Amino acid sequence: MLTVQVFGVGALGSHFCDELARWCHSKEYWVRFHLYDYDEVEDRNCASQLYLPEHIGQLKVEAMKRHLSSYKKLPVSVYPGKVVGIEDIVRNSPEIWVDALDNLPTRQSICTFGQTHGIPVLHGGLSMGNYGLVTWSLPDYDNFPLSPRNLSKKEGDVILNTPQESLPPCELVEMRGVINNTSRAMVLAFWNAMGLYVDAPPALKSYTTENTSIEELTTVPLEHPIISTISEE
Repeated sequence: MLTVQVFGVGALGSHFCDELARWCHSKEYWVRFHLYDYDEVEDRNCASQLYLPEHIGQLKVEAMKRHLSSYKKLPVSVYPGKVVGIEDIVRNSPEIWVDALDNLPTRQSICTFGQTHGIPVLHGGLSMGNYGLVTWSLPDYDNFPLSPRNLSKKEGDVILNTPQESLPPCELVEMRGVINNTSRAMVLAFWNAMGLYVDAPPALKSYTTENTSIEELTTVPLEHPIISTISEE
């Protein structure tokens, strides 16, 4: 069974987990989830994330584990500690990592570790302009725009020193379209790279999303799936 480590189960991460679980259930391909997030569910999270008012005050990873437990063949492990650097990550059969974080240094650490140790990393991100982007980083391929390979230190410092706007719940609700499309595009990219589409060769695909559309940016054909251990068991 393939182990998928998801870093961040907020707006993108929570919807990605739900979408992947639905696809697993429909296709009878099963994965093991390892979830990393230190946050608790807040009232404002109910506007754009998968959580309900009854989850307020709970750890996000615990609430997500209970949600995913309805799919009986999806084992879930949770790690509620704050991931500051790569040394904080518990590495359990790290076959594929999913980056759904909003912390640049940690995202870059995950990207670099994956490239160094041969772990495929699927990156999903959102911008305040209601756009989403889904990209990949591997040892020999990297189109993640925020990776150390593609982002200069000066550009990174600008991002780190730019105050992050806190959106009110009404605007978060309006972003649900792009959030849902981006999480769906992340799952599409995941399945494409596994080669699990009928009559379709495996490929790395990157997507940009808006509220009403998902547009493919690049396709990199693969001779073999990046992971071949996913099973129907």
